[in-house]
Amino acid sequence: MQPELIDLRDTLGDLTHLLNRLVGEKIDIRWSHGADLPSIRADKRQLEQVLMNLVVNARDAMPSGGRIEVVTSTVRLTEPLCRDRAEVPVGEYVVVRVKDEGCGISADNTKGASK
Repeated sequence: MQPELIDLRDTLGDLTHLLNRLVGEKIDIRWSHGADLPSIRADKRQLEQVLMNLVVNARDAMPSGGRIEVVTSTVRLTEPLCRDRAEVPVGEYVVVRVKDEGCGISADNTKGASK
């Protein structure tokens, strides 16, 4: 990993053309950024790869077309967030959500994950 300070809006903006080509003409990608997003410390290439994977998965869930929304926001955790064996400490975080209109994941494959 090579974490660096990045502007998420710029990083996502750089991916827009590539993601539009990946999803094709039947799918519309919408972007919505929260106000005053702080810079984040992340490995830019890994972040781009994760976003591409999520968008491709969303595309595959909508073979007839549809809409994918990529939404960024900030959230302040006032108590630790525990999921599986991971714990996210109290603090302010930037959140990236990828939403689609696809068929979803069957209940037996979600194990507590939310769509």
